[in-house]
Amino acid sequence: MVIITRGTTPTIVAELPETIDLTQAAEIQFTLKQRPKELVKTLSAGEVTVSGNLVSASFSQTETLSFKADGAAVQIRILLNDGTALASTIESVLVLPVLKGGEISNA
Repeated sequence: MVIITRGTTPTIVAELPETIDLTQAAEIQFTLKQRPKELVKTLSAGEVTVSGNLVSASFSQTETLSFKADGAAVQIRILLNDGTALASTIESVLVLPVLKGGEISNA
């Protein structure tokens, strides 16, 4: 289970099977969803990072504040250059609350 806290800037990292050659990925979608909110990060937009068999996506304070303190889900979908489409299992995410809402800054 992945745990994130509202108002923070987490990076979620997923380890994929080494049998998937991520150098052949035409597109990767990293989706974090809590009805009705859905955030999708993509490789083509430079929002997803690949290192070996690790795929990661970072989320901003604003993005994590858009979720309620409750359960959510995360899934990775991959389109390979040959047209093969793959999807990870859907994993649970626990979104934890913060005492004081809003973004924190040094201003």
